[in-house]
Amino acid sequence: MIQIDRQYPEKAIINFIREWFRLLSSGDLREACIALDEATNYGHVWTPTSIELILNEVFSDDTIFYREFGPPRFSDPDELSTPKLEAAGEFDDGSGYWFDYPVPLNGQWSDLTAQFEFHEREKGFAVILQDLHVL
Repeated sequence: MIQIDRQYPEKAIINFIREWFRLLSSGDLREACIALDEATNYGHVWTPTSIELILNEVFSDDTIFYREFGPPRFSDPDELSTPKLEAAGEFDDGSGYWFDYPVPLNGQWSDLTAQFEFHEREKGFAVILQDLHVL
């Protein structure tokens, strides 16, 4: 759970997302998965293996990305310029927020997007990674 100031939600959300990517870049996929509070809306619970599987499927050795940059590896977002957000907003019913954020890989912002949702609960906002996909 994270705390989000409804007047300025973007700050807490982006801080969480960047910290989550820092965990991935340091190889701590287990801690990154623990930081996610709930399963996706289709019941998927993220594990280090499922994150690595998607990364290696999307950027397999027959992709342009792999040929140009090598095997995909997570990068520290603090080592990159600020990305352009793909999309972000508040749910129509006011129950939380959604953010599509580019994934830092191999020292750059990639085409892979992390689709996060933050749902209001009694003790804060539950963090859910709905999907990792290429837009």
